[in-house]
Amino acid sequence: MATSIVDVLAQWLESNGISEELDAYIRRVMRQHAACFDSDDEQRHGCFEIFRAYEALLHQLLSDFLQEIRRDAHLAALGGSCASPEQLLTALRAENLAGPRLRAGQLGLLSIASYEDFAAAARRHRAIAQVQADQLLQQLAVQVAAGAELKKS
Repeated sequence: MATSIVDVLAQWLESNGISEELDAYIRRVMRQHAACFDSDDEQRHGCFEIFRAYEALLHQLLSDFLQEIRRDAHLAALGGSCASPEQLLTALRAENLAGPRLRAGQLGLLSIASYEDFAAAARRHRAIAQVQADQLLQQLAVQVAAGAELKKS
């Protein structure tokens, strides 16, 4: 049975500690720049530059991965030692769609395929952050109210 490219990538990401770094990077960028992607209207140039930085990081990660595992036989379908990050990404997406095996942070590699995907992910992160902030404020309000009741007693 041929080795899955997705499985090899997942193992490589984990063994090199990249999964956590990538997940933290995506969360940080989305948190810092989510407002840039607030609407579906035409985005500002700065938003596209943020996406291009993510795209460059993804390209570098896949290039590093290919360099490290280039001689493995299961990459022959990608052109063997001539495989490019773009070919790898296409194969990874196709394989992962057949049966997703990457965990959430790793899946960011495959789920953000275009600027539109990146903007949508930023809006999702912003919505999640807003819900979390609202929940924290509600918890704080309950604690303050409870403290005020204790002072009255």
